Amino acid sequence: MRKFMLSLLLGLMLVSGVAMGGGVELSAPDPTAATVPTEGPLDSRLKVLSALRRNDAATLIEVTDPVNGLESFLSEGQDQTPSTIAEKMAKEPLSEGDQEALRLWTTLAAPDGVAKASAQWYPQWQALVPQMLASAQMGITGMGTAIAESTSMTALERSQLIELQWALGGWLSRTDFADRKKFDQVLDIARGWIVASGKQHPLQLQLTGPEQRLQLADQAIKSLKQVLSLYGLDADGVLASVRLEEISRNGERAQVRTSFKLLDVPLVFDEDLSWFEGEWRDTEVVNALKLERANAPEPAFDDLLDPLPDTDEPESITNTGCSAPVAI
Repeated sequence: MRKFMLSLLLGLMLVSGVAMGGGVELSAPDPTAATVPTEGPLDSRLKVLSALRRNDAATLIEVTDPVNGLESFLSEGQDQTPSTIAEKMAKEPLSEGDQEALRLWTTLAAPDGVAKASAQWYPQWQALVPQMLASAQMGITGMGTAIAESTSMTALERSQLIELQWALGGWLSRTDFADRKKFDQVLDIARGWIVASGKQHPLQLQLTGPEQRLQLADQAIKSLKQVLSLYGLDADGVLASVRLEEISRNGERAQVRTSFKLLDVPLVFDEDLSWFEGEWRDTEVVNALKLERANAPEPAFDDLLDPLPDTDEPESITNTGCSAPVAI
């Protein structure tokens, strides 16, 4: 139950974090990190929460990848020039997905881009909505089954999830995801970001300077919140409702409590955390990982040799480190 509740919250908190394509990535744990905690169990979460409330991409990137995340984000493509980018645009073959993304980008960049893009892509979206709703309904049904079959939930956890299940069902039933006006509004939000970038092609985003890159990242977070609000999900409201509390702490173990409201349903869950490889992680996960490593066979010599990277693979226009916030 705790993992499910945390996923719901992080889904809303971190959906903005992926707005910039490859620019925000969680850093891998450092096996050599000190065993003594160097930060409190809530420090990173509070920074992420504050950054998302303020649409602050720089802080978000720094927290999610403190080693080189922000430096990598700001310096990616610094060796490129207008001529090298033009050469890539002319010579590199595009995948079907890249071709579709480029068509959407080019269409939206035009003065009447929203109307043209809507005429071309709305029929595809309209056909996709029933499948999406069917999958969502199956997920809610599965959620109800899990609640009924669980033997480990407390009475409070069970009541919270049942209330949330009903709220999710109600949200799906009253939200018209095929509404043409909302679809056009999403396209308009995406167009605003593309126009702000000043680029005619996604690959040209690599030519943006550090200041503009961060401005676009901040705008991307805001744009995603706007898209969620069109469909009845108030991301800022959810973020404002989050309360993080340290219940107890003893060395490398800590108990924390998270509470927030989603679709007007109050949700509260507690976590048992352990300091492991330089970060606070769920104790059950840590114990399972330790057991897995203890039982893992010794690697063969060949496994220790990393293969050379494939440098011939063409770069995707949808992974430039500064991607558009919305893709239809």
